[in-house]
Amino acid sequence: MNTLRKFAVRCKTHSLPRGYRPWPARLLFGFMLGALLAAFSPCGHSQTQDWQKEIRKYAEAQDWDSALRVVDQEISRAPNDMDVRAWRARILTWSGRLEEAEQEYLKILSVSRNDPDNWMGLANVYLREGKTTEALAAMDAAE
Repeated sequence: MNTLRKFAVRCKTHSLPRGYRPWPARLLFGFMLGALLAAFSPCGHSQTQDWQKEIRKYAEAQDWDSALRVVDQEISRAPNDMDVRAWRARILTWSGRLEEAEQEYLKILSVSRNDPDNWMGLANVYLREGKTTEALAAMDAAE
């Protein structure tokens, strides 16, 4: 019987090759699955959501100092995270601290020039400051 036919017969009968031990493969699969679950667990995500929820709570109460305190703590934890810095810029905008918000958006955009949300945030600040020409330029950059 040729090798191809032996293989076909073995596949039809669902027999395993001689000496095959399934436990090492299962152990490796279990380890890989565990590593993936640990890497994508909701623990880190819920921590992120917690500070955002806290900021939203303070924003609803218009407690801008507390909201800034929370976001500044996150920035100290991850100083290069532009999403956290964008939250800071939004809080500054909402609180009416427009000059600081403008500076924060400009810092963000010096690092990450392709995020249309940040360009629109800057445009919003410019509009509130009465800088319509700069606001139009920022809106154009957002496209």
